[in-house]
Amino acid sequence: MLTVAGVNEDREISEDASAQGIAVDIAAPSEPLVGAVPDGLNTQWMGTSGAAPIVAGAAALVWSAHPDLSAEEVKHRLLSTADGVGDGNGVDPEFGQGILNVAQAVAGDDVPEFDPSAYETLEEWIRVHRRGESDNTEHADIPSDAGVSPGPEGDPRDRPQASDARGTQDWAGPVVVGVAALLVISVVSVAAVHLTSRRRRS
Repeated sequence: MLTVAGVNEDREISEDASAQGIAVDIAAPSEPLVGAVPDGLNTQWMGTSGAAPIVAGAAALVWSAHPDLSAEEVKHRLLSTADGVGDGNGVDPEFGQGILNVAQAVAGDDVPEFDPSAYETLEEWIRVHRRGESDNTEHADIPSDAGVSPGPEGDPRDRPQASDARGTQDWAGPVVVGVAALLVISVVSVAAVHLTSRRRRS
């Protein structure tokens, strides 16, 4: 997993197309970008929705040049070769490890050795950064004055089954088909009358 921030042409964090936080890994261009639109045209646009695929493309180039690398090692190359920003002490909340440097990621010779312990797993990241307000997972008994009656011990409460419930979907389909058929018949009938009338006149 790689979280991408966006920078502008001056290599500054985009004010309109980026966000900062502890989750940012790397930054890449997010404005101005060129995007394809219908009819073979293109337009300028901006957003990290463009910066992220740029990083994905860089990862593909790294993997193509170094097919023996694992996904984590590809990530390591991208992050460790990024152009550093700020004071260089730790991960920057806006730029992460720095700004993407595709050339160094693909062909750089001085990439630090990969250390798996330096990267959190997704499970560990969630545990550290997305934990709830309480780590207590024990269930408390329902208070006697709560007015709630639990179901029989060990038995799930009865719930309506999908086959027993009738709703809009049971009749909407046939109604739509019927209305469409009537419209088709009406159009054909009007066309036939009109054609017959023209032939009589001629």
